[in-house]
Amino acid sequence: MIGFDIDDTLAKMSFENVFSREQILKRMREAPVLYRPRESFVAISARDDWMREATLYWMLKNQPEFVRLHLVSGSEDEIVAGKARIIMDENLDSFTDNNREILGKLRELLPSSVALFWMRQDGIRVRY
Repeated sequence: MIGFDIDDTLAKMSFENVFSREQILKRMREAPVLYRPRESFVAISARDDWMREATLYWMLKNQPEFVRLHLVSGSEDEIVAGKARIIMDENLDSFTDNNREILGKLRELLPSSVALFWMRQDGIRVRY
């Protein structure tokens, strides 16, 4: 199984000029698809739990191969550690994220058998 981050990896997200929870949730539900995996995958995203319903709505509407959602929150180090733990617990073969700093930190925490990919802004996955 493989894993993906959501924001700017699967969904093209912009929180520019967003000032309320309602606006954030609306943006999340209406975000355009950046990438659609062709095999079963889990999503691991740095989102707070109050975003779960809107996130699930978007995933189920736009990602037919979606299997499971994991949300992590906290400082960047806590987010990286949470993503690494979930990747290991799910026994994922690969993980894709748009943030190269996160990928660099994940590389330090994960075995080399887990392939990491960087998602470019144009929706192209590149081996990290």
